[in-house]
Amino acid sequence: MNSTIFTSCDPVYLRDHAPTLVASAVLSGHDIHLHVSYIEKEIDVMSIKDECGRLAGRCLDIAPDSLVTYSVSSIEQNVEPDRDTRVYYACDRFYSARYWLRNFKSLFIVDTDCLIMRKMEEPAESIGLFLRKPLDTTIEWETEGTRVAAGLVYVKNDILGQQFLDTVVHHINDGPARWFLDQVSLSRVSNLIDSDKIHKFGPETLDWEFLPGTSIWTGKGDRKYNNEKYISMKYSFIRKLYATV
Repeated sequence: MNSTIFTSCDPVYLRDHAPTLVASAVLSGHDIHLHVSYIEKEIDVMSIKDECGRLAGRCLDIAPDSLVTYSVSSIEQNVEPDRDTRVYYACDRFYSARYWLRNFKSLFIVDTDCLIMRKMEEPAESIGLFLRKPLDTTIEWETEGTRVAAGLVYVKNDILGQQFLDTVVHHINDGPARWFLDQVSLSRVSNLIDSDKIHKFGPETLDWEFLPGTSIWTGKGDRKYNNEKYISMKYSFIRKLYATV
């Protein structure tokens, strides 16, 4: 059984980034579950499902043994007017993963704008995090948030993995709708768990400098739009995805 990549995105990222993530996942030997969430009240849910279905079909053409599943739902939190909706979309992956974990052996939860460059082995531990030295900043919230990279979180479908996601969601619910909320929640929950029960992903697994041999290239910030190496690789996957159309 292939290990499963999980991502959650909005309808814009579904069009702009999900096809390359999904293609890179199945070509690297992973299955993937794509969850699309939306805040807008007036939205054509059927067209989103159709788009996901077409993408899943294309992946079967390029990786016949892969499994691509998808789901669509509204974000149920009360979104405050004039707030940055990126916070809600960033946190929704953990709400959604908490629900969908029951259907899978385990999940690698990733950003939709990343590329899976090679197959990842599942850790022995129930939880995997990319812990790093936080940014040197006078803003305590940002310092705490940058201690964990939210672009790669591994959870196993067992008691500890489920409790971990439950507690992360609890911290998100109790926190302010502020950028870094997901990362601060991950950081605080990781401090509650024995260190030897957490797999520590290293720079060979997650990389925003797009180095050869890394498992995941993540398109942080404007790099997803202006870094030549990232863009070139992205279109390489697009060409493979639609090669026989």
